[in-house]
Amino acid sequence: REWSGGLILGGFEPNAKPCFPGGRIPDRFEFQLFDEDWDHFSILMENGLLRVPSLESATIRQMVNGPESFTIDNQYILGEAPELANYYVAAGFNSSGIASAGGA
Repeated sequence: REWSGGLILGGFEPNAKPCFPGGRIPDRFEFQLFDEDWDHFSILMENGLLRVPSLESATIRQMVNGPESFTIDNQYILGEAPELANYYVAAGFNSSGIASAGGA
């Protein structure tokens, strides 16, 4: 982050955990974040320290912990919705949406 003199570290953890263990997204859950989870982030931080050793003495201003739009099986949700005729869904593309859009 050149404009603030900072650095952003993040990634996709190898063993993700479900955002909503009950399987239902709470009503009015828009643009919200989760509590900090340093234990879960530790594998990303450890790998970040290997790449940028000076992170060890850096001040951490903020941890941002939010949901990602992965499906449980990592496959897209694509096709007609079973509950509503002529209603089609294309979701779960996450960070490959633009790359996958042409083949969808």
